[in-house]
Amino acid sequence: MNYIEWTIIILGWLIGNIIFNNFEKHVPRAKRIFKLAIILILIYIIDLFFGRIPVYSILALMLAGMIYLHFYFFKKKGINPIIAEPHEKYMKIIRKMKGK
Repeated sequence: MNYIEWTIIILGWLIGNIIFNNFEKHVPRAKRIFKLAIILILIYIIDLFFGRIPVYSILALMLAGMIYLHFYFFKKKGINPIIAEPHEKYMKIIRKMKGK
């Protein structure tokens, strides 16, 4: 992968964090950046061993999962898919999903 593709991945992450910040505002910024670093390392390893097509496939699956989660699952549960309101209801679902 070249620097343009890495830039697109990082910009996508940044834009997603700006738009959907309310969903992750309870997570420390350092943890969010650490997650990005782990994802970038995994993408690099997959690209190195398997090529671009598997990387694009994984990125497409991640995007599809995020779209499903935000615009179908949360909306079905009565949570705004952009601003995570009502936030208490969102946090209750997240705790339940994490088994807490």
